Amino acid sequence: MIGLTEASAPRVKAAARCVRDREVVIARAALALIALHVLDDAFVHPEPGTSAADHLASGLVPFTIAAAVAIAYPHLRAWWQAALGGSLGTLALVAGIAVSSRHAATDRFAGDDLTGILAGFAGLALIGCAVLAAARSSLEDTPVRTRAARYARRALLSLAVACGILFVVLPTGMAILATH
Repeated sequence: MIGLTEASAPRVKAAARCVRDREVVIARAALALIALHVLDDAFVHPEPGTSAADHLASGLVPFTIAAAVAIAYPHLRAWWQAALGGSLGTLALVAGIAVSSRHAATDRFAGDDLTGILAGFAGLALIGCAVLAAARSSLEDTPVRTRAARYARRALLSLAVACGILFVVLPTGMAILATH
C-alpha cells in the first residue's frame, strides 16, 4: 500500500490548491458568461413589445446573484460551492438549451441566442465545478466519528439537495421556460 510520507504531503497540498484555484477561475468565468447573458436578455435584446425598463428586476436580481456568487465563491465552504454551482449551472443549462438553442433551431439565430448558448456551456462548466466541490466537501468537513453518523449526515444532505432541486431549481427552470 502506498502511503503519503511527510516529504510528499506539501506537494499533495500544493496540487490540491492548484486544482482549487483552477476551479475558482472556471467557476468565475462561467458565472461571468451567465451574467452577460442575463444582461443581454434583459436589457440589450428584450422580448418584442417590452422595453429594458420592464426587465429591471428580472435582469438586475439574477445579475447581482451571479456577481455575488462569483465574488464569494473562493471563500465559501465546498458544500456551498457545490449547492450554488449546481443550482446556477442547471438554470443556465435550461436557459441555454431549452430557450436559446431551441429558438435558434426552430426559428432563426438572432438576438440573445449566442450569449444564451454560451451560458448553457457555462452552466455545464459550473455543474462540473459543483461536482468537484461536492467531492471535496466530503474530505474537508469535520470528521464524524461513527459510521452511522456519517451515513445519517449524507442522507440528510441528500434530502436537502433533493428538496432544493424540487422546490427551488425546478420551479425556477420552469419559470424561465414559461417566460421565454
